[in-house]
Amino acid sequence: MQLAGLGGLNGLTDLAVLVRFSCLGFWMPPELRSSLSDPRLEFTTFGWGPSDEDKMQLTFGVGRDLLHSMTDVRQVAKRLGYGDAGLPQLAQHVLGYEFAKPRKVRICMSASLP
Repeated sequence: MQLAGLGGLNGLTDLAVLVRFSCLGFWMPPELRSSLSDPRLEFTTFGWGPSDEDKMQLTFGVGRDLLHSMTDVRQVAKRLGYGDAGLPQLAQHVLGYEFAKPRKVRICMSASLP
């Protein structure tokens, strides 16, 4: 699970933070927990589903209800007629950006799968 935020933290308006919850183990720093409910911040996910909600609840005791503002890009894309397009396809169609994972990243990701 990844969650990205963009907002007015400490007067910065162009700050984006990517949080990989899978790297936190079973502990969430208090500063991160309080940031999640900060109404000045916007959070973006891609494909937040019931299993993500369950993992967050079981692991950290928090879920989507803690977030003041969360936008699921996949849901927005569906409403705009992109169906079940993945993030690389959306980047290509909407931004004209070719999204390619470097070989090193693909190998790293596949090595971590059970």
